[in-house]
Amino acid sequence: MTDNIFDLIGRVERNSPFIFISEVNWFNAVSYIVNNKYPENQNIIDFYNNKNISINNDCCTEFIFDNLILSLNFYNSLKQLSSLGNNNNNTISIIALYYSIYHASRVLLSAINPTNTNLENHSKVRRCFFNDIATRELLPKPFSYTFSSILNHDIESQNDIYFSSYTSSSFNSNMAHTIENIDDAFLCFSQYMKGTAKYYQEDERKKLLPNIPFNDFRKTEAKRLRDEKYANRNLCFLDMMIRQRGKFNYRDGSVFSLTDRPLYNFFDSIININKFYLKSVFTYLSYRINKNKYDNFKEELISKCLLDINIEELFIR
Repeated sequence: MTDNIFDLIGRVERNSPFIFISEVNWFNAVSYIVNNKYPENQNIIDFYNNKNISINNDCCTEFIFDNLILSLNFYNSLKQLSSLGNNNNNTISIIALYYSIYHASRVLLSAINPTNTNLENHSKVRRCFFNDIATRELLPKPFSYTFSSILNHDIESQNDIYFSSYTSSSFNSNMAHTIENIDDAFLCFSQYMKGTAKYYQEDERKKLLPNIPFNDFRKTEAKRLRDEKYANRNLCFLDMMIRQRGKFNYRDGSVFSLTDRPLYNFFDSIININKFYLKSVFTYLSYRINKNKYDNFKEELISKCLLDINIEELFIR
């Protein structure tokens, strides 16, 4: 029994380079893209100013308020955890980040379409995110990237070059790496989206095979059924966050308890992602809701919120 336990620990240590590459670096890449494309609050304001958002006061609902408070609560938890600054808090930090983004996404989706009643679980929110946010680009990049938009950049070969460089001997001692330019950041982001596509394709294959009269996908009809299933699974940013939550919540989370490797601004990156996401949602609301109502809402939230975060910095308009 003891030998088996040590074998499991050894497996974690052997897999840790790839886990750090695909997870820690991905968050650093997202943060880098955000800072590069939108270095100032005015850039976010300009983004939404060009969207011609119409006022709809029907989105001033209890649902939006409740989810906004939940999102802020998880953001507050993330900041508290990051202040402790050790690897053992990484798993819980990613869970906090995911749920803050999840609830903020429900806020945005409800504001976009106040009659939307398909926001009661994660899979429905994901589908709505793709259709109502990602395809309409109602969040700044990289949050509005989809798998098809990534492929349009023709970066398949560059992805392989990126991954090879990050698994080369020059990086083996550190496992994680600072993102130094926008090309590295974009390639890291797209590499993880490519991996996520393969992950979900394999999942669809496993679900499909027991329900079709074929043992594999070699025949033309089997391939057609498989491809139709793939086509219905469009990928977006929220898919990657859901996958990250699952990986950190289960096996991959153990890496951070059994290894002590440098994280290269990991906590700064995930806080930056969370803050930028909330700024974007608040800014959309400022265009969507009548100014007087929005200003009243802002004043009430700032004056009465007891969370240990700077609420005012999220209201940039």
